[in-house]
Formats: sequence, C-alpha cells, structure tokens
Amino acid sequence: MKKAVVMLLVFALLAGVFGLAPIRAAGEVVIQMTIGSTKAYVNSKEVILDQPPVIENSRTLVPFRFIGEALGAKIGWDPVKKTVSYVLGNMNIVLTIGSTTAFVNSVATKLDVAPKILSGRTVVPVRFISETIGAKVDWNSSTKMVTITVSAKVAKAYNIVMIVKNSGNPFFEAAQKGGQEAATKFGDKLIFQAPEAATAEGQISIIEALIAQKVDGILISANDKDALVPACKKALGAGIKVICWDSAIAKEGTLLYVNQADPEQIGRIEVQFLGKQLNYEGDIAILSATAEATNQNIWIGWMKEELKDPKYAKMKLVATVYGNDEREKSYDEALGLFKTYPNLKGIISPTTVGIAATARALEDQKLNGKIALTGLGLPSEMKEYVLDGTCKGMFLWNPVDLGYLATYATHLLISGELKGNVGEQFTAGRMGDRKIVSDATFGPTVFLGPPFEFNKDNIEEWAKVY
Repeated sequence: MKKAVVMLLVFALLAGVFGLAPIRAAGEVVIQMTIGSTKAYVNSKEVILDQPPVIENSRTLVPFRFIGEALGAKIGWDPVKKTVSYVLGNMNIVLTIGSTTAFVNSVATKLDVAPKILSGRTVVPVRFISETIGAKVDWNSSTKMVTITVSAKVAKAYNIVMIVKNSGNPFFEAAQKGGQEAATKFGDKLIFQAPEAATAEGQISIIEALIAQKVDGILISANDKDALVPACKKALGAGIKVICWDSAIAKEGTLLYVNQADPEQIGRIEVQFLGKQLNYEGDIAILSATAEATNQNIWIGWMKEELKDPKYAKMKLVATVYGNDEREKSYDEALGLFKTYPNLKGIISPTTVGIAATARALEDQKLNGKIALTGLGLPSEMKEYVLDGTCKGMFLWNPVDLGYLATYATHLLISGELKGNVGEQFTAGRMGDRKIVSDATFGPTVFLGPPFEFNKDNIEEWAKVY
C-alpha cells in the first residue's frame, strides 16, 4: 500500500488519452493546513479551502482532493457508487464513502476511520495518506497545524519509453524485464516500443510520436548512430531525457550511454576464443546484424585490430555479412557463407539472432564440428547447440541487468538526481555503485561489466535465467 495515493492521483488526467502520466513540477511538496481554518499553503503559497481539516473521534481528517490537486493530480468520483478512485502507474486505489475498506491494486486494506463527505468534499484520515504514500506528517499542537511533506521521489512518477532495434528479439524482451523491474521500484511506467524492422526510419517515427506525447524519458538501442541524432536532439530540446544503451547514438543526441561492456574486450575476446579453437589457422567470417548498427561495427573494428597480432597470421577474415537481426535472413547469409567459402573454418556472430541462426544452419548442413562458431548469444536459445558441440562457447552479458541499469539511470536523470557528468558516481539499486566515464566517441558512459563466457559447463544453469 505504501507510496501509492498521491502518486496515484497524478495519472488520471492523461491516462485515458495516452496511458501516460502528466508532467509535474520537480521538487518536494509541502502542504500546510490548520484545523478549522480554510486557509492552507502549498509550498508557502496560500490556498483557500472549500473544506477545512477537522478532528473527529481523536482522528485528524483532511480534504483528500485538495492534497491531490496540490500535486497536480485529478481525482475520479463515482456519485452512484460513492467512490473516489486514483491511478498511479501500475497502482490503483478505490475508497468508498462510509466504508473503512479501501482497495489498492484490488487488495483490501483497512482504514482507522471511513472517508466521509463534509461540505461536498471528501475527507480522509491523515494517517491513511502518510502510510499510503510514504509522506511525512507533522502536528503542531499549539497552532493545530498539520504539515504533510511529500519528497520529490515519492511525489513523482515518470513515463519512460524503451525503444529497441526491432520486434520479436529475445534479447530485448529480456532487457524489458529488467527495465520493468527498475521502473516498478520508482512507480514509473515503462513503455516498450520497437519498429517492425531494424531500421533508423522506424525508430525516428517512434521518437517523433513520443515528443508529441511529452514523455519524460527515452532510452534507445540505436539502429544507426548518426541518423537518429536529429530526432534525439529534438526530443532533448523538448525537455525529454534521452539516453542510449546497448547500441549507441553519437554523443550530440544523448545525455548518457549505458554500455554493456568495454567494446574492445567484446571484439578481441571473440577472436581470441575462435583462434584457440582453430589453432590460429584458417579462413573465418563474421555474420553481423545490420551494416549501420553502432555496437556491431565497433566490435568488428576491434576484431580486426586483434587479427593484426602476428599469432593470427594464418587466419584470414574472408567476409563480413549482415543478417539484419532477422532469423531467416541471418540463416540465409550463413548458407551463403558455406557455399561461397568452402574452406571456411570459423564464424563469429556478435548478435544473438545471428549466432542462433548460424548454429541452426550448421546443423542443417551437417557442418557442425567442421566450422567453428562463437559470438554473442542468449543461453536459452543456444543451450542445445552448446551442449552438442556446434558452438563450443560464446559470450554475453545479462540483458535483464542491462535493461535494469539503463532504466534506473534514466529515472535518475529525469528526477535530477543524476546530471550525466563525467566523474559523477551514483548507486543503481541492486546493480550497486556506478561511475560515469568519458568515451571519445559517445561521451559520458556507464559500463555494465565485462563479457561472460558460456560453455557446456554452465549453459544449462544460465539457460534457466535468460
């Protein structure tokens, strides 16, 4: 029940239009009322009440609507059922005049005193407000003044939109779970959106619509680091906090980049792993996502740097192909590699869709064991291929954690608790302490952690997680 009511009030106005919460002024809200007086104050500004607070049976009753409106909220009233209702993100509360039973998210809770109507206004026990929304209530017995203080964190809930590269991608569906976890912690609403195809144009259309809807924050995994900059700059100019995660936007279009791991580590480790399997000899290829994907291109750049080491002198990168993060196209590109390069010894696919499609193609063509495979994959999708030896090992990070960290950071930026400056440190819930570092290309950056190796010894355990 805690942290519900005042925040619940806030969403009523726009929920019916966009399913979104209206934008509210930042900062702490202090409401002061005196028993028996119609004069009240909201952040020191005088307001005249229709109904003053009263004391009945040793309980202080305060005007519920006034408190909600002081926080920029709208309140629903059903004159037939005699109920007042409130909505906050994922929370709903319903109170009935004359009843000591209230419902928060359909769960019944008992009130000390039933809500009642005085002078046409609903009043409720101040204790109910304080316990429900986590507000601080002070009582001055000499002046008979009630002071309700609602912190900025309690008083605000935001609409945060997670834009991913394309729909139907298990990696991003896992990231959504982590994002929802972080959003729920703050009472925010997380909206998940994706273009049908992995194109910059599809993402730009989504951003334009979100600007019109006046959402609070956008976190995006970019299909093109440069093409998205104008739309993201427009969103920033409209007061929307924009961050990128997983796949970056050029620094002019974002406040912060939440990077899954050091891109140099990601690129080099995949080549190192494949090199050991091949005894550093043979033709290899890369099956990537899209040609414009920022993260893919950076990783591939570091793969090429690693291949310059003399120990790879007998390994040759013969092709880089793109499956557009689509299962069937990635599968077809893998078949094309087999046909075009009959002496191919290994494939690196730094995309969860691509590596799974390539593994399937290897098995269908009975080339597993003849062509080595590694890259970045989801344990749940790759378990059978790792266990049967089609893929000896692969790498990734936890997309649930990545979505959590990105959403958490977005909330802190919106609330003003985080500025996005290089050197700034913050605590990201269960992810612990983080520090913003500088990246020459993408500006202020936060890292999730190093890539993790999945192999036959641990794949079954991790496949249960994601």
